[in-house]
Formats: sequence, C-alpha cells, structure tokens
Amino acid sequence: MTFLNPALLIGLSAAALPILIHLFSRRRYRNIDFSSLRFLKQLQRQQMRRLQLRQWLLLLLRTLAILAIALAFTRPAFLGNTGFGKLDAGRINSAVILDGSASMQARDVDQSLIQRGKEVVRQLTELANPGDRIIVIAAQDHPRIIADIEADDLEDLVIDFDELTAWDGGSDMKSAVESGLEKLVKSQAFRSEIFIVSDFFSAEELPQLAQNVAAFIVPVAQRNLDNLSVSSVKVLNEILEPGLPIDLEVTIRNRGTHDKEGIYYSLYLDGQRVGENVVTIAADGEISVQHQLSVEKTGLHSGMVQLEEIDALALDNRYYFCFSVPEAVNVLLVESITTSVVLRLALSSASEYGELIKLSTEKPTRWDVQQLSMFDVIIFNDPPTFTSAQRNRLKHFMEMGGGVMLLPGDMMDAAQINRSLLEDIKAPLWGEKTTAKPGQTAFRTWKEADFNDVIFKGIFREGGKPVYPKFYQTVALTQSPETIISFDNGAPFLAAKKIGEGQLFLCSSSPDPGWSDWSNRGIFAPLLHRIVLLLAGQGNGKCFALEAGDDFILDAKPEMGSAVELSQQSGTSVKLPLLTLGRQAVFQQKAMNPVGAYTVASDQLDALCAVNMPESEADLKRIDIEAQFLDWFEVGAIICQPDEILTKVQHSRYGRELWKTALLFGVLLLIGESALGRAWSKESGRPETTIKN
Repeated sequence: MTFLNPALLIGLSAAALPILIHLFSRRRYRNIDFSSLRFLKQLQRQQMRRLQLRQWLLLLLRTLAILAIALAFTRPAFLGNTGFGKLDAGRINSAVILDGSASMQARDVDQSLIQRGKEVVRQLTELANPGDRIIVIAAQDHPRIIADIEADDLEDLVIDFDELTAWDGGSDMKSAVESGLEKLVKSQAFRSEIFIVSDFFSAEELPQLAQNVAAFIVPVAQRNLDNLSVSSVKVLNEILEPGLPIDLEVTIRNRGTHDKEGIYYSLYLDGQRVGENVVTIAADGEISVQHQLSVEKTGLHSGMVQLEEIDALALDNRYYFCFSVPEAVNVLLVESITTSVVLRLALSSASEYGELIKLSTEKPTRWDVQQLSMFDVIIFNDPPTFTSAQRNRLKHFMEMGGGVMLLPGDMMDAAQINRSLLEDIKAPLWGEKTTAKPGQTAFRTWKEADFNDVIFKGIFREGGKPVYPKFYQTVALTQSPETIISFDNGAPFLAAKKIGEGQLFLCSSSPDPGWSDWSNRGIFAPLLHRIVLLLAGQGNGKCFALEAGDDFILDAKPEMGSAVELSQQSGTSVKLPLLTLGRQAVFQQKAMNPVGAYTVASDQLDALCAVNMPESEADLKRIDIEAQFLDWFEVGAIICQPDEILTKVQHSRYGRELWKTALLFGVLLLIGESALGRAWSKESGRPETTIKN
C-alpha cells in the first residue's frame, strides 16, 4: 500500500486529540456523606463499570473517525495489480505516441489538436518519478523519436518538444507504435505503459499489444469537426496546344453536417487572380465547377485555388496545380528508306503545328544509338524486331512519360514483335494479316466517330460529315478496353496501353498507299498531329502532382548535370544529389513537405511540382475507437479523455484510491459517536433511585 499525498501522513497524529481530551477531562466525583458506606460502595462499583465502558467506546469511535478522515487526505492506494510494495519499488517506463499528421492542425474551440496533444504529454511527464523513463515518438511519415530520457532530464524534453508541429502529410501510426513497443520490451522495467495520443479521425492499423504493457488511448478531438476542402483541381484537356484555352475542373467538398451557402473561392494562375466563384454545397456533399483559362504563353504554369472560408482546418483550403503548354514536341521517326515518305511529310508540313513538332528521323538499325531522353514521342513505321536491351530501353522510356507508336508494314515480323515487346508490357497483340481479295478496292473503313472525343475534337467543321479512309490491308489486333478508333466491324484500329507515366499506341493498318488511302484524306495530317500531342502528354514530363509525404523522383538525364535544385515559393531550396534507385540514376527528395508549389531546376531542365495535403486528412470525423482497436481493449486498454488522463493513469498504476472509502467511514463513525453520545446523555439524565436509611 502507498499514499499519493505522503506529506499529509503527519495529519494522522490528530487521532491523539480525543485521547488527550479524555485524559484532561476525566470526571471527578463529589464526596457524599452517607450514614452507611456499604450500599455506596456497591453502587459506585456498578456505575464506574458502566461509565468506563461508555467512555472507552466513545473514545474509540472519535479516535477512529479522526484517523479515517486524516487518512483520506493522504490518498491511500494499492500499487499495480499486486497490492504490495511502494512507489519506488520499481521503475516505470512510458512510451507516448503522438499523432503528427495534417489533421492534427485542425482547431477545436481555442487551440489546435496538436497543442492539446502536447499538453497531454506534459501532464504525463508530471507523473514521472526519479528513475522512470519517458519515450516520446511523433507519428509522421516515419516514427520520429522526440525524446528517450530519464525523468531527471525532463528539461531537455521541453526544449525539443516545443518545436514539434504537425506536418502536412499522413501518419504511419503502426510503425510508430511498433517502435514504442520495441523500446518498452527491451527496457524490462517494473511497469511499462504505452499512450497513443491522436485525433482518431482515420482508421489506423495497430500491431499486437505486447504482454505486460498497459495501454492508454487518448483522443484529443472531443467531437466531429465540420470542414470544407478543395479536394481536386483537374486539367481536363488531354492535349494542350498553344493559343487554345485550358479547361479546369475545381471540386470542393463539404465534410460537415450542415449545408454551406455563399462559399467564395478564387482561382490564381502564375500569381494572378484569373477567376472566382460563389457556390452552395450540401451537407456531406461536393460540387465541381469548370473554368476556362486563356493561356497565351507556352511553357510551365502554376496555379492555386483558395477558399475564402474560415473552418476547422485551414491547410486544405488551398489546392495547388501545374501544367505545361509545350513549346516543342520532339519526335523520332524510325523508318527505312524503302517505306513511304507520307509520315515525314505530314509531320513536317507547314501548318499550325509546323513550329510545334520537331522531327528527327533514323533508320531501324540505328534508332537505339539515339539518346531517347531527348525525345517525347517515337514512331516506328514498319518496326523491326527488338532485342531484350532495346525492349528495356523502350519500356523505361514510356515509364518515364514518353510515347511510342507502332505502325505495321510489309517487312515486320508481327509474331516476333509480340514476343520481344508487346507480351512483356501486356499490350494488345498483333495477329494475322488480312488483304483485300482480288477485284476489291477496299474492305474496311472506320466506325462512325464521336467528334467530341479528344482524338477528333476540333478536326472537323461543325455539321460536316467526313469521308473516312479505306483500308486494303490490316493486321488483326486483340481486343483492348483502351481502343481509341475502331473499324466498321468493331475490330480495333488504334489501341492504347498505359505504361507508367507514358503510353503505347498500336495501329492495325498503315498510311502507306499499299495499305490504305488514309494519307490521301484531309484528316490524315491533323489526326496524326493530335496523336503525337496525345502521346507527348500534358507536361512532357515537366509537371508533377504529389501529396505531402510522397517521394519526389526525377529520372536523371545526362544533360541535367550532377545536381537538381528543388525550391519552394517561400524561397527555401534544397539541392538533390544524384542517387541510384535500383538500376536507375535519379534525383530524389523523400517525403515532400510542406504543401505548395515547387520549382525544379538543373542545367538543362525546368519543371514544376504541386504538393497538396492527402485528401484523407480532410475528413474530421472520429472513428469508433473501441471497434477499431478491439484487440487492444480485450487485453485491457483504457480510453482516457485529456482532462482525466492523470486520474486514470494513477488508478491503473495503484488501483482504485481509497480516500473516498476512508472519508465515508470516518463520517459514519462520527454519526455513530454522536448518536450514541446523545442516547447516553438522555439515559444519564433520568432520576436515579434514592437510597434512604
């Protein structure tokens, strides 16, 4: 047994007061003269026995009552589960896991949740006794050990702890808890405790609780919080062209229980406000609004949507985006001198794209000596077979954002190309070649096109009916869910396959005059240009969209030099060294933070990176803690609100305190003493029997 207020044990000496009072106020008897002493002595002996019994009983009740009340002020309690020992009988090690995710930046009443969590940690340090150890771990992208110190060094914890803030990404709570449990198990202390201090707005997975470790769950969010957030900004144009408007879609979420009216937001592009709107959003709903931007300049552009609304979490009221209007698309055309020159002429013809597409040509036997990173698109007309090394180079080229197009020809070996390339990347496969029968001029044309589709949009005049090309020879393509253009019989003509950040386009016929009259149609050059722009992608690998906590990885190219500088709008910058990731040389920045727009610069590259808060962190609704962590509660985990953490931890360490019981016992003794004293007073006040001679 121990006492939580041992300094008040001196109060037990008050139990001596009734005894002292009794000694100093013993009853004195008057001398009475009687004619005969025989009857007096007999009466005296009887009265003395009764009086002494009453006095001793009253003295016992008074002494016990004062002793019980004094004992209550010392707060007696039992240690641990054994009920034996003293507080200093063994060391207590505590591991505190503090959630450092973005949602902990939310404000509830007059303070942020991370501030409330830090107050909980400070309260726990007050319970530490000499010899105890406290471990504080912040759960962010990885466990961050803030302190692992003895109770005597708590001043060092205060210095480091004050600098702790919640970052802009999510938290790896499982790894943080595993780290804390590992340290507790290794310490082999008299008692081990683990505390998880979090808002519990998201369902975290926890490891199995170690044996002989007391667990406490401390939710710092007392209620669900209403929140508005900009959940996404999308560039709708699949093809970005100079001089054409950019279509944006802004999506705003209302994660509260009430409708929100008159929500005002602004749209910024390159630091200038270019749009605004006022919207109404239903409870727990969202709204998407489209904006059209006029962008005259080519190159990189960054923007932001800003909610002009004060709510629980300010971090998700901004959303950053970026895009690139290409200044030039570098195309490598691989064809033999025996093939048709129609592709070369179409790609280099004077048109609105004449300055946009920069064309280079190479023979099938020499294409792999080229530095592929210099090109955005590679077109193989009548492709050769590929060696494993060539296949790997093409695969990597597409994974890093490049586009590849394969057009069949008379010299190709379709089966070998399937085996050497298409099967490996799980693309549609070429099949048997079919040729028009003698006397037939053609046997295939295109299926009626959707002119609103990205591939055809803007090519045809409104209300016009195009004349589709005729095809004399085709190579069958296996069905693909990503078919862009189909023949009139439903078979694929142009199929796509996404490969990493880039893609592959696969045709079943060729513009060569021996295969079709496609090259003689007015649609040929515009459609070919749109295919090239679509393959090149939106940003030519110069725009990156990440969530806070994601790793920024940039494929290293020889022309970049040995370092890349990553800079934020605030002016802070860091140089990224050249690293090896697997077999690939890259520039890498781990766990991007904070949110914002970043510029990427090297000797030969300029790029942008938009970093936003993970959308999951914007939902500020508490989970069902007991249901989520059922395994922990089955072995005795305790939920503690921040204002009751000290009491519950003490109860867990010492058992239920006995001060209430002692106080009640003392009061009952006083009531009993009072009642007994009054009863005896009445009895002693009755007329006694007189004795006469």
